[in-house]
Amino acid sequence: MKPLTYILTLLLLLSSCTASRQAAQSSDSSVSTGAPTTELPEAVTARLAMDLTDSELSCTGRLRMLRDDVVQLNLTFLGMNIGTLEFTPDTVLLVDRVNRQYVRARYGDIDALRERSIDFGVLQGLFWGENMEGRDDGQISWRYTAYDRINRHKIPASHVVRFKSGTTAAGFDMRLSEFGNDRKWPARTQLDETKFTRRDPNALFKALLNL
Repeated sequence: MKPLTYILTLLLLLSSCTASRQAAQSSDSSVSTGAPTTELPEAVTARLAMDLTDSELSCTGRLRMLRDDVVQLNLTFLGMNIGTLEFTPDTVLLVDRVNRQYVRARYGDIDALRERSIDFGVLQGLFWGENMEGRDDGQISWRYTAYDRINRHKIPASHVVRFKSGTTAAGFDMRLSEFGNDRKWPARTQLDETKFTRRDPNALFKALLNL
């Protein structure tokens, strides 16, 4: 699977959540399903390891978040930086560093997000574990199967995501470790756009759905 397809698959899975901000409850009965504590950290950082269920592809990287400001995933494969996903309150940035391509767009300009009323708040909630009361609608299941804590705030450490659309089935398992609350990192990805080709996000989504 090409790195660009891999990154777009992740973004598509995120965008397929409904506006009700669904996320299935953890199967671990020992974990409370109530709302997280209000003692929220301002920043969260973690190492990530991700496996795609429809292939043997795995990658590692970093997850960095600033509350109400950015969710940033930097992905590596065999030690090479293959891409970045960055969600801010206003825009989505996707960078495919292998094929030198990128997408930068507002949420309302991406059909898959606009049609499902997906915005930064929805995506942030999934990573911070704020959608504990959600449900599986038959198309996407997003479960948390392990947790860690930062400043007494319970945060998901294991995300199990499965997606179905017609005969297409995909998903990923993401494991987070080495949590911290460091804020000393660039909150916005700096990209020399003269060295990358800007792509239309809707055209790429349509191509992905036809794979």
